[in-house]
Amino acid sequence: MKVPLCEEPFSGLGESRTLIFFNSKNLSFDSQTDFIAKLIDHKFSYATYSKNFFDNRISINDNLQFHAIRNNLPKDFFFEDSRIKQDERFLKPGRMSIEKLWTLCSASCFLMLHKNLVLNKFFPLKNLIEDSEESKNDTNLISIQTRFNELRDSSNYLMYISEKGKISSHFDKYILLNMEEYYGCYNSDLDLRKALKNLC
Repeated sequence: MKVPLCEEPFSGLGESRTLIFFNSKNLSFDSQTDFIAKLIDHKFSYATYSKNFFDNRISINDNLQFHAIRNNLPKDFFFEDSRIKQDERFLKPGRMSIEKLWTLCSASCFLMLHKNLVLNKFFPLKNLIEDSEESKNDTNLISIQTRFNELRDSSNYLMYISEKGKISSHFDKYILLNMEEYYGCYNSDLDLRKALKNLC
């Protein structure tokens, strides 16, 4: 169902989980980022996630401690959830770490530190371990995925994408546009997909 919006297509951003879908095959990722940067500069202050949120020259543990110091938090803030245990993998430099563990820790840390987030195509909204038999037997990784899911589902954020494969059901509001035209706002991923089909 198409949702009627106020005079501003982007009113209420920051108060819900919102997906902005750019309907353009030719629109570069940098152009999307510039558009969002202009939008949020005029509206509100957002923390923006990037794949470099963790420095891959140092370990997961060192990255967590860096962000703890930077945000005036206890050094072990990430492990206050008793389900998550610090094991030897947290001490390996980024390039030697298990990719799923690195990604989950980075994304979880980001969600723990910030409110009113801007997420892009690099942010792992979907479950990272559901397709891997090896990961399914890793209780610590499962605990981090569970904690990530809890943080993800209790946070408000804005995400911008242009790939249909990245559309998910984790949002309250779906805005469809390109750089020249605003098409509409929808309250389900199915309605967004239908609208995209009708544009083809």
